Amino acid sequence: MLNEYEYGFMEAMDGLRVRYEELEKYIKGFPLGCISVRKKKGRTYYYHVTSVNGNRIQKYISADSENEFIRRLLFKRDFAEPFLKESKYIKKILSESLPYMKSLTEKMSCSSPISFQVYPSEKQAYVSELIYTAKHGEKVRSKSEVFICDALYSLNIKYAYERRLLCCGQDFCPDFTLVHPLNGKVVYLEHLGLDDERYKKTWKYKKEKYEEHNLSEGRDLFITTEADIPDIKNVLARLFTVKKYEALMNLASSFG
Repeated sequence: MLNEYEYGFMEAMDGLRVRYEELEKYIKGFPLGCISVRKKKGRTYYYHVTSVNGNRIQKYISADSENEFIRRLLFKRDFAEPFLKESKYIKKILSESLPYMKSLTEKMSCSSPISFQVYPSEKQAYVSELIYTAKHGEKVRSKSEVFICDALYSLNIKYAYERRLLCCGQDFCPDFTLVHPLNGKVVYLEHLGLDDERYKKTWKYKKEKYEEHNLSEGRDLFITTEADIPDIKNVLARLFTVKKYEALMNLASSFG
């Protein structure tokens, strides 16, 4: 388990990874090379300049192809440089931070098995709907929640089902209350299992209350949907285990 500063560092590095991928996608949309503009006898001529084996190649851009291509080259010339510099700077940071990030991922991977205790639901309404049973005895309301319980259990993530949370003067029962295995914080997991208008309206109100209580999605509050259920173990692993930083470590390692 990481301390607050170590976890914050990994989150910051993962944020840089997301930014780098955005920049690279944006930069790849630019044509290769640059543009040379010449004026002669009141007319403007555009040339596409590239380099092949160290040799400068200059090709005139004809009028029938110039509009969009020239626009993109001019934009690259006038605006791309800050993006290129930022991308290079992020690459340098991630590359230099790789040894420390490796030590932190190793620390995250060294988790000890935890003891599980089954807590009955504290949600008083619709108790009769707790008709499904997870592998270790948890009574839940839906088959999807059985899959979530079983996945959390297999990932060694401590949780309780429908524990009461006082939120802005109101009682709520989040679907799952977890101890985040990467940083030890108490976080909440809500599964959105229905798609009707009444359910959406109830969830919208509930989410607003969470936000008023300073529970931020992606930090304190995590959400799954029915689309996640077929691969729920991997979905939860990418949220709550060292697998969360797999893309970050792969990218930083690719820089050499």
